[in-house]
Amino acid sequence: MSGNYLKEVRNQYEEFPYPPVNPEDEKHRLIIPFNEVFSFITHYCFAGKKDMRRNCRFLVAGGGTGDAAIGIMEQLMHGGENSEVVYVDISSASLDIAKKRARIRGFEDKIIWKQGSLLSVAEMDIGTFDYINSSGVLHHLADPAEGLKALVSVLKPDGILCLMLYAKYGRMAVYQMQESLRLVNQNTSDTQQKIENTKTILDALPETNWLIASPETILSEIQGGDAALYDLLLHSQDRAYSVPEIYDFIETQQLEIIEFFADDFTLGGSIYNPGLYIKDDNLLKQVKTLPIRNQQALAELLHSKICKHTFYAARKARPAVSFDDPDMVPYFDVSFTQGIYEKFRNLVSISEGIIPLKSNDGAELLIVKTPHLEYIAKYLDGQRTVEEICTAAQSEIGDISLVKLKAELKAVYKSLNRYRYMLLRHKNIPPYLLTGKLQERVNQLYA
Repeated sequence: MSGNYLKEVRNQYEEFPYPPVNPEDEKHRLIIPFNEVFSFITHYCFAGKKDMRRNCRFLVAGGGTGDAAIGIMEQLMHGGENSEVVYVDISSASLDIAKKRARIRGFEDKIIWKQGSLLSVAEMDIGTFDYINSSGVLHHLADPAEGLKALVSVLKPDGILCLMLYAKYGRMAVYQMQESLRLVNQNTSDTQQKIENTKTILDALPETNWLIASPETILSEIQGGDAALYDLLLHSQDRAYSVPEIYDFIETQQLEIIEFFADDFTLGGSIYNPGLYIKDDNLLKQVKTLPIRNQQALAELLHSKICKHTFYAARKARPAVSFDDPDMVPYFDVSFTQGIYEKFRNLVSISEGIIPLKSNDGAELLIVKTPHLEYIAKYLDGQRTVEEICTAAQSEIGDISLVKLKAELKAVYKSLNRYRYMLLRHKNIPPYLLTGKLQERVNQLYA
């Protein structure tokens, strides 16, 4: 294994595999990071026209204790053909936990396991990839640009890179606390003593300390046990990026951003939209004339508590998914529960003016009820195309144009897609299973 990594970082993850997880939990629950959900990748990265279960090679670079690798492989267990997952991590302790999780799920031998630095992926003879995930890794390297270059070296020409990098403004309190703890622990080499000192400091923080007002995602990490506490506040090497710095960073490898995702998934990508914060129409109109990166930079500054930037990137701009393609199937995101289409139809039929649809996480989405939505909703089933839905509704209504019906369906789609709750896929791609259904395979193993 090449030594081109920070040994102190490797030692940390040998002592504290991350993220902390109990492999036995695989018997009754499934974690799929939202950016690894195949329906999202198909929709946002491949214009709705690529089935991620077939003929795809996946690299999880810096796989930690296995969330991404397990989530991807479980999806491949349901209709996957000629696809492959390669896991790479520098920590043998993290790799062992990831293997145990895969063993419990019954597919340890289906993943290619590599211990090593992602800086060395080009030397591992593992080929090239359609999709590369590297979540929370590059910002822990001495030279993140070298890590990005290494990943791009094994990315197929039309491949997708999914990265998570720390966000500068939402983590300002973290870096203030890291600096404080370096002073506190400057004469302490014992890891456990550093952790105890940290807990003592946290227990007595004054109300003026920024950490107390930090986003919930940071506060939950503080309560997540020693491994999470050490990773957040005692890490020997991490850095954060603003939106403009991310653009500059990825452009060093001639990459372009396809889509940003938010910490708060109920807001989808709208958290990067200045329209979420600027309510004056004239001012917003001016802001919307700015380049998209400047709009996103402004949104980050106005929000001020984005902690992580998760995004898809590719070598060149690619066509976006189009609702106007008659062969596209609109469908509810796979995170919804069974029966979502029936529930939606019932809500449409009993609602007047506004339809209150609740997501799985309890967020309420208010959708305007269009004049003919009851007819349209009858045929919205995750199987029919836009053309088929509107043609069927037209045959029932009678004297109305397809153009008008498509406009009504498009309005509903746009409302739901803003929060990632409705996506599009080509009619030739079989439906992706609901996340809840994916776990049933393992439930049967341990029934």
